[in-house]
Amino acid sequence: MLVNDETALRSLEGRVTTAPDDLRQLLERVLGWADSRPVDRAIRLMERFALHGTPLVLCGDRDSDLVRIAHAIHRRAFGVESLFVLADPRRSPRNAGLVSRPTVTAALELAAGGVLCVRSRRPPHDFGRVVHQLRDAGARLVVCADAAERSDVLLFVADPIRVPTLASRRHELSKIVDGYADDARADLGLAAPFMTSHRLWVMRHCASLPEIALATRRLVALQRAGNVAGAAALRGMGHTSLGEWLHRRRGWRDQNGAARSSPSAPRPSWTRGRG
Repeated sequence: MLVNDETALRSLEGRVTTAPDDLRQLLERVLGWADSRPVDRAIRLMERFALHGTPLVLCGDRDSDLVRIAHAIHRRAFGVESLFVLADPRRSPRNAGLVSRPTVTAALELAAGGVLCVRSRRPPHDFGRVVHQLRDAGARLVVCADAAERSDVLLFVADPIRVPTLASRRHELSKIVDGYADDARADLGLAAPFMTSHRLWVMRHCASLPEIALATRRLVALQRAGNVAGAAALRGMGHTSLGEWLHRRRGWRDQNGAARSSPSAPRPSWTRGRG
């Protein structure tokens, strides 16, 4: 087992666009703070991925939304300009906001020099035939694998990074939410602390890390702007779309404390929109 593997961190310097310590902080948020060994191991796998193009595997619960977790790690490590293309034959709401193509062949046309991501569950039909062309195309492979299933895709890769479920990390939930809120506050220049009512709502209703990231970004934008129109502009989304999302949010109240939706309102559809 690797313990505090700073050698791998140092070897990533110059290979990633973020400071190595920032990458560790993100991996701690994804994998947990209680035990450093999974984070150290993930850093070593990231080193192999960045330096040698070794495929990277994220393994977890189906509801964890591993593709968006992989996308977030990729953006933090390699920058927002670095290509991340999902090869997925299904037209799914989960793909909203991601660059996606139905086959590996089509995805490779865009992913040259970047990252090609596939889900192990029902991969594109041409995966086995085309995957060996990844190195020639200068693309790296990320596989998101359902921990409860076996797939032929996993024959091409090994050593998964195991992402724990959010339900198993209830003791760390407040710290997780604060981390995403701090990212959003820094992004939007909000000096005030994240509102306690917002934090408690996110802790109660978000079931995955991507859901927490999305909710905190939108709520911090609302807190920064003070109104829906301004928050929508900050998030680069439609006023109506954000307003509908807020209306679906149970117990949401505006800045003046006036109730805007009933406690019996349906749970938000988190995957609508990019904001």
